[in-house]
Amino acid sequence: MGLQLSYVCVSHVGHRRRTNQDNFICDGQFMRQDEKKSEVFHAGTVGLDRAVLFGVFDGMGGGEYGEEASLLAAGRAARTPMDQPPRKVLEEICIQANREICSFAADHQLGTCGTTAAMLLFAQGQVTLCNLGDSRIFQIANRQIRQISQDHVTPAPFGHKPPLLQYLGIPPEEIHLCPTYGEWPCRAGDRYLICSDGLTDMLSLEEIGKMVQEPPGKAVQKLLEQALERGGKDNITMILLKVCKPERGLWKSAKRFLRRKRNVTGN
Repeated sequence: MGLQLSYVCVSHVGHRRRTNQDNFICDGQFMRQDEKKSEVFHAGTVGLDRAVLFGVFDGMGGGEYGEEASLLAAGRAARTPMDQPPRKVLEEICIQANREICSFAADHQLGTCGTTAAMLLFAQGQVTLCNLGDSRIFQIANRQIRQISQDHVTPAPFGHKPPLLQYLGIPPEEIHLCPTYGEWPCRAGDRYLICSDGLTDMLSLEEIGKMVQEPPGKAVQKLLEQALERGGKDNITMILLKVCKPERGLWKSAKRFLRRKRNVTGN
């Protein structure tokens, strides 16, 4: 019998931002402009007999421009065919999304308009990673958490946010786009967390590592609650994934836990 993948995806505007500049790709689903709310979530289980893509995009450039950049990236990810080798698929997403965002910035005479990208493609018995920027991907295996993405940032003075060295939206004539790639076997029991810095700026790796050991729906609930309690200074988007055998793949509690958040966050 093949493996299944259970997932919970949540995106929250946070307490300080007026708009949500994050977006995601979640088995073909992403946030369109007319679907943006203070909180959006998806949960489900998919079979790994086909290629399936998950990712988080954190837009930058201020207001609607960062929001448009992450939307362009998510939309491109949703439209890209999955019938090529995994790395080739991810490369194509980055190239085409970068081109579309650069065109948008040029059309609107923008100085900065871009988005991070942190993606996992499950296909051919492997997990293939691709990331640009500082949205992070963690692997949780044998109750240990480790970051498997690379932060593309430059050093900054203490207390200042490190500027990004790589992101989608860089004109090709200025800087060569160099995503980080990685590949691992797809193993039952492993979990993966993809998230924007609205989560990792609020919580330590140790805190995240403890919470993701909970049942997945409850883990996402706790992570979001804690990030909001710490101030919710930025948009918060995360996708928690669990590779599992079919008989263990039904994630019955996920939506129930996510609905309970409304009572805590006031949404």
